[in-house]
Amino acid sequence: MQPLPPLPVRPPSPPTRLPFRIRTLGRIRAQPYHATAGTYHHDAMFTLVRAGSGLYHRKGRVQRVHAGFLGLVLPSPDTGLLIADAQDPYDHYFCRFAGHEALRMARVVSVRHAGAAFFEYPRWPEVMLILESMMTLESRAPSTTLWMTQTEAELARLLALLLTLPASDEPRLTEARLRQYMIDRMAEPFDLDQMAQHFGMSRFSFSRRARAALGEPLSSASRLLKLEFSRSLLDAAALDLSIADVALRAGYQDPLYFSRIFRRHFAMSPTRYRARVLAHGRQRQVLPAVC
Repeated sequence: MQPLPPLPVRPPSPPTRLPFRIRTLGRIRAQPYHATAGTYHHDAMFTLVRAGSGLYHRKGRVQRVHAGFLGLVLPSPDTGLLIADAQDPYDHYFCRFAGHEALRMARVVSVRHAGAAFFEYPRWPEVMLILESMMTLESRAPSTTLWMTQTEAELARLLALLLTLPASDEPRLTEARLRQYMIDRMAEPFDLDQMAQHFGMSRFSFSRRARAALGEPLSSASRLLKLEFSRSLLDAAALDLSIADVALRAGYQDPLYFSRIFRRHFAMSPTRYRARVLAHGRQRQVLPAVC
C-alpha cells in the first residue's frame, strides 16, 4: 500500500463549556485529491457522503464509503484518513464538533453501530436536510465561543436523530444480503473481520447475527457457496480450467487444500469429479454431500 499523504498540523482547539459546540462545518464537492483526517485533538467529526465515493484508511484497513454512508469519528490518537476516490470523488458534508453533551450522544451512537467509523444509514436524506439547515444558519449567524447558536441547536437535533433507530434498521443484516456479499467476493478468501467491518458491526455481534440469519455458521455457508461454485466451474468443461484455476476462482489459494475440502464434501476429488462429468456427456452428477 502506498504511503498516505501528510496532513497539516493544527493547534489544539480551545476547551468549551458549551454542551454543543461546532468547530467547523462545510461541504466538499468532487475534489479528486481531497484528503482529511477523521478529526483533530479532542473533537469529534461527523461526515455524510451524498454522492461519489472515497476510501477510509485506519489501522492498516481500508473501507470504501459511498452515498448513504455516515461517518462518526470520536476523539482518538488514531482517527484514520478519508481520501476521495480519484475517479468518482465524494460529495460530502462535514461537521467537527465538541461539547460535553454532544460528545456523550456521539459515544452512544458509536456504541450502537459497534464502534464503526463509517456505516450505512437508511435515513440519510433526513440527515442531509439537517446539515443543509445548519450550513444556512451558520452563514447567517456564525457560532461563537460564548453561547449556543441555532446551528448548534440543529447539531443537537442531528445527534438525537442518530440515536433514534428506526425499525427498518434492525433487519439490515439479512440472509439475502449476506449471501450476495459472499457471492460478490467469491474469489476472495473468507475474512470475518472484513465482513464485520462492511456491515458496521463488531466481530462478535456480526457472527451471532449472521448465524441467526443463515441458520448455520457463517464459515459453513461461505464454504458451501464456494464448493458449489467450484463444482459449476468443473461442470463447464468448455472453460478448460485447471484444478488450480478453479481453486483460485473459488477463493482457495492452495489447490491441495481445496482438493481436500472438495473430497470431504463430495466424497471424491475434483479431478475424479471432472472425469465423471466428461464420461457422462458433460452433465452434472447428482452427488449427496457427505458433511
